[in-house]
Amino acid sequence: MYYEEKVISGVLHYRYAESEEFKPYTVESLTAMYIVQKTRADKYSKALDIIEYKTIEAIKNINN
Repeated sequence: MYYEEKVISGVLHYRYAESEEFKPYTVESLTAMYIVQKTRADKYSKALDIIEYKTIEAIKNINN
């Protein structure tokens, strides 16, 4: 399967075959992509906060 993305004149484009011309993403597609990535980033950020908290607590317990 072939897939390629490229920024052309500041606009993100895609194509599914080397022989195709690049097509610009729609605003709706970009918004959907953003929401997915933002949700994923928020989820991982919360997980990292928990790990950091548990690590700090473990270090405090070692030092006591």
